[in-house]
Parts: sequence; C-alpha cells; structure tokens
Amino acid sequence: MRPSWVMRSLWDGCSITLTGPVPGAQGCEYLGGQQMKRVNTRRVAFLAFCGVVASLLLTPAAALAQTVEPSSFSATLDPGETACFEMTVTTGTTPVPSADIVFTIDRTGSMWDEIDEVKESAADIMTAIRAVVPDSQFGVASFMDYPGFYSYPGYADIYGEGDDVAYEVNQQVTDDIGVVATAINSLWLGSGYDWPQDYTRVLYELKEDDPAYGAIGWRGTAKKIVVMFGDAPTHDLDFAGYNYGGDPGRDAVAETADDLDFETVVGELLAEGIRVVAVDSGGSPESAATFKGMSIGYDTAPGTGGQYFELANAPQIPDAVLDMIEAEVSIIEYLTLQVPAEFQDWVDFTPAGYENVGPETTVVFDVCVTVPAGTDAGLYTFPVDATGDGAVLGTTEVSITVPTTGAIPGMTPYAGIGAAAALGLAGVIMIRRRAARQVI
Repeated sequence: MRPSWVMRSLWDGCSITLTGPVPGAQGCEYLGGQQMKRVNTRRVAFLAFCGVVASLLLTPAAALAQTVEPSSFSATLDPGETACFEMTVTTGTTPVPSADIVFTIDRTGSMWDEIDEVKESAADIMTAIRAVVPDSQFGVASFMDYPGFYSYPGYADIYGEGDDVAYEVNQQVTDDIGVVATAINSLWLGSGYDWPQDYTRVLYELKEDDPAYGAIGWRGTAKKIVVMFGDAPTHDLDFAGYNYGGDPGRDAVAETADDLDFETVVGELLAEGIRVVAVDSGGSPESAATFKGMSIGYDTAPGTGGQYFELANAPQIPDAVLDMIEAEVSIIEYLTLQVPAEFQDWVDFTPAGYENVGPETTVVFDVCVTVPAGTDAGLYTFPVDATGDGAVLGTTEVSITVPTTGAIPGMTPYAGIGAAAALGLAGVIMIRRRAARQVI
C-alpha cells in the first residue's frame, strides 16, 4: 500500500483535520483534509507514531446524522378538509447519506495497467468510501465492444473480436466489499479492435437496469453513481464533431431502430439522477470529449453533473476516485419531498425543493394534506420522504382518519404503517453553512 494512501486512510478515516505540525512528530508531513504528499519509505515509520500522538492530543469531531422532523403527523379530516404542518430537514456532516457506486471498467487490451491498479486497490477504495458514506454499496460492470465488423456512413471497421462483450454485470450492487473486490479481481482482458468503445451502450444498460440484459440492482433509496474507467472515445456518428461509427444497440445490428445516440443516453441518465464519475486515461482530445460528455459536460452537452479526472498514471486511481466520490456526497444538488403515487393528489408542499444544500443545513417545507372529495371513511397512512439526489434522508409518517364516507371507485385505505400520534412542532432554526437556494 502506498504511503500517501495510508496517510489518507489514517487521517480522513478518523475525521481528523490538522492545520499544523503535531508536537514531537517532525518529519511526518500531512495536509489535513487534503490530498496527502507522497513520503519516502524512511518516513513511513512515522505514520504509526503520528497516529498515536494525534489520538492522544486530539478528539475527532463526531459526524452528525441527518434528521427529519416530525417523525409522524396525524389528523382527523372529512373529505375536502385540510391540515398542514412544517417538515424540517437537517442534513448531516455528509449531506448525501447513502450511495450505490458501480465500478464500470473498459476491459480492452490497452487498459491492463489501470485494471491491475483497480484490482490491487479495490478493497481499500471501497473501505475509504464507506468511511465517508457508511450506507454505501458497490457493484461491478464491464465491457469491451461489439464483436464483428460494422459499417456506418463515413466509418467502417471491426469493433471487437469474437470473445468480446458489449456489456455485462460482474456483480450486482451489494454491501459486501469482499464480494465486490473478488468480482473485480476476476476480470480478464478482452481485445477490442478499433479505437473507440461502446460507452453509450454501457451507460444505457446501467440506466435501464433490466434483468433481461443485466440488471445492476440499484437501490431506490440511494444516490446512483457510475465510476467509469476507460481510454477511448465512444462509438457515435457526430458527438464532439467526430464520427466513430454508430452504436448498434441491443440487437447488435447497424442502422436499426434500437441504435443508440450518446447525447440522448447521457441526457436520460441525467434525468434519472445517475451521476457519472469519469476516469479518463486516454490522454487525447477525443477521449476527453467522451468522458467529459458523460460527466461534467462538453461544449453544449450538459453531461450528468458528475466528476471528471484525467489520469496521468494508474497509481493515481485510488485518490482520484475517493476525491470524486467525496465531491458527489458533499453537497445535495436537489432536496425535495416524495409521496407515494396513490397519495400525490392528497399532498401539496412548498417550496418544491432546495438546490445546493450543504452539510449540517436546515431547510423547511410547508406540507398540507387535503382529503379528496368522496374518499371512503377509514384510516389512511403513507410516508412523506425527504430525498436528496435520490437518497432518502428521512421520513414523516402521515396518518389521516376520515370519519365520514364518500365513495371514490378503487380508493382504499393505504396498507402501510399504523396510526401514529400527532407530534408537537418545535420552532425552526435556520442554519445556512452553505447556500441552500429555494426552488419555488
């Protein structure tokens, strides 16, 4: 394990931030909360000593968990009547509390050095991520290219060799780091043939999550992050002004109805809230266009709102991936409320959401529940979830008793959680350590 990686794990994993030298530990270099400087082997011995001194002199700051208040709300309402309450959401030290992270790896021959590094450091990377996001789960997908010859207007070549695959899931999302590390270490190199690869198809399948074509198994309660490793442009007829042949899609036949367009697929990921963290080892304008196009955006293409890193050498991978994941969970791009579909016409809330919500920040929603005219008498219970970038931050359980009957065909009480007593509502203290912009 490299010294710089040990240093990051030591300090960041303990949530210690240092701004000056530890007394008695001269020669041990560190930068609290930043990427560590590489130290030579003679000074690695100081790591243990520094850790002991820090543990004696410093008390690590406790991480704060997110909260949602009230935990429950109840009212008795006749059809047409309304009851309102304030729903207060406070983010934790890590604003996004849960994440599904899928390592997606180009397995063509030019990627051997990067794949070796990912194999060597996979368990350490995942352990470091989990120290930042305790509710993190991981999966693995990989690809080479479509086997065979393809011809499109302006481009014709062999895309891949006979044993190459366009996409496969090597491990569905799981909380077992060991299982994921084993899946990564079981990857073998394919061939590829021409320079570009089928990144468009890979992103499409990750978005579709279809068991018939390889479901990655995203959770519905976590932020979805794709870590993409590769070194080439994507097959596309015109993205960034390049023509590298089209992506033939699931039927693997050129110029049919299911051919895929890169910008269209990336736009669908953006709409689904799937962020791409791109590790580009291509070192070319063409690969940079593709990897920026799927992450931070390129030219007029908006990307997915993710992160981009241009890799100079494989040993940069562990720190680069951790830094980008930290960036993805350090701020909530959009915090809003979600209600089950069958109760959406019962609930109104303002504002619609908040943008760019940072750590330990409080926001407030005014929530009103109105019983639709004609609703049958009964007890109706449903959750109102506070979500940040797809991750559930917490829930208020709503219980509404309707004492009088008015039939609506097909409407029955929600078979959810039982009645809960109404909670008193405390005053709200607004904390704005980072700007949280209200969206009306």
